[in-house]
Amino acid sequence: MKALKFLTIFILAALLFTSCGPKEDEEVEIEFWHAMQGPLLVTLEKLIRNFETENPNITVHLKYQGRYSQLLQRLESEIAAGTPPDISQAFGAWTNKLIADNLLLSLSNKLEGAEKDFYEIFYRNNLFNGELYSIPFNKSMPILYYNKDLFTKAGLDPEKPPKTWEEFKSYCIILKKELNKDNPEETIYPFSFAPSIWFITTMYLQNQGVIYDKNTKAIIQDKEIMIKAIDFFVQLHKDDLMELTKDRSYQEHFIQGKAVMILASCVSRTFMKDDIKFNSGLTPFPQGKIKASILSGTNLIVFKSKNKSKTAAAVKLINYLLKPENVAKWVMETNYLPCRKSALTVPFFDAHLKENPSLRELYKEIDYLQEEPKAKKWVNGRKILRSKLEKIFFLNVPINEALDEFYKELK
Repeated sequence: MKALKFLTIFILAALLFTSCGPKEDEEVEIEFWHAMQGPLLVTLEKLIRNFETENPNITVHLKYQGRYSQLLQRLESEIAAGTPPDISQAFGAWTNKLIADNLLLSLSNKLEGAEKDFYEIFYRNNLFNGELYSIPFNKSMPILYYNKDLFTKAGLDPEKPPKTWEEFKSYCIILKKELNKDNPEETIYPFSFAPSIWFITTMYLQNQGVIYDKNTKAIIQDKEIMIKAIDFFVQLHKDDLMELTKDRSYQEHFIQGKAVMILASCVSRTFMKDDIKFNSGLTPFPQGKIKASILSGTNLIVFKSKNKSKTAAAVKLINYLLKPENVAKWVMETNYLPCRKSALTVPFFDAHLKENPSLRELYKEIDYLQEEPKAKKWVNGRKILRSKLEKIFFLNVPINEALDEFYKELK
C-alpha cells in the first residue's frame, strides 16, 4: 500500500509539473493574433522576443490581423475552418460568444495568483459566469489633454485644468476670448472634437444614465440624460467654442497648437508626445454628477487545443505578460493602463511616475472605471448609435429625432 501511495503521489506531482508548460526540449510554435500597430507593436514584439529568449523551445508567431473588425472577421473565418490561433485579442462580447461555443480555455487557477493583484474593474471585466476566460491586456480610458502654454497666455493656471464639465465650458469661453482677440484671422479653438460614442456615453454614465439593463435588456434607457450629454457638445459647437472634426484630425490640430484641449485615449499620448513642441498636460476626464469613465480596449484569450503543449505554451506566455515588471514595461512604453497594482511599485516604473506625477493621478481614476456591456445587443446598438451621432453632428438632425430612430432600429 505504501508503494502504491508513493506511486500515486509521484504521478500527480509529475502531472502538475508537466501542466505548467511544455517540456524544455520540446519545440512548440504558437500563434498570437493582434491588432497592434506602430510603437504599440514595437513594444509587444520586444516582450515576445524576451519571452522566447527565456523559453528557447517556444516560438511565438505574432500575426497582425488589421483593425479590430478585421480581426473579428478573421477569427470567425478560422474558427469555422477549425483553425483558430492559440492566443488572440478579444472584446468581452466576442469572448461571451466564444465561451458559449466551448472554444476557450478557462484561465481560472492558471494565472499564478496574478488575478489577486488585478484592479477590481479588470478582474470583473474578464470574469464570465464566475470564471476568468481572459486577461486584461491593452486597456485604456478617456482623458483630457491640454496646452499649458495657451492656458498661461489666456490667464488660466496651467496646473489647474477643469475638473467638471461646468468648469470645462467656462474655460472654453475664456480661451476663445483671450486667444483670438489679437489675431482673429487665425482662430485657435478652445476645444477640438470628433463625435465619439466613448466620450458621450461616458458623460451619460456620469449623469447616472444606464447603458445596459441586464434585466430588461434595455440600451441607453434614460433618453433625457442622453439628450443632455449630446446637447452639451452640440451647444459648444453652436457657440463656436468647439471645432467639429472627423477621424483623428483633432489630435493633429492639438499638436499644431490650433486647439487648446482635446478628449482622447490615454494611449494617444504614445502617438503624440514626440510631435508636441509645447508644454502639455493631461488630466482625468471632466466629471458630471458622479465620477465615472468607460473602460475600453481588449483582453487576451486562449483557445482550446488538442495539442496540450501548445495550450501549455500559450498559458506560459500569458503568465509572462502578467509579471509585474512586464506589465510595467508595457504600460510605460504604450501608455495603456496597468492591470496589476504591483506594477506601480516596480522600481523603474516608480521612477517614471515620479517624473510624470500626472500619470499617478490618472491611475487613481481606475477605481471609477466601468466596463462596457458584454451583451451582443450592445455591440449592435453601439453601431446604430454611432450612425445617429454622425447625423446629429454632421447633418444637423435634431437630437430627439435621431434618438427615436436609434430606439426604433434597436427593436
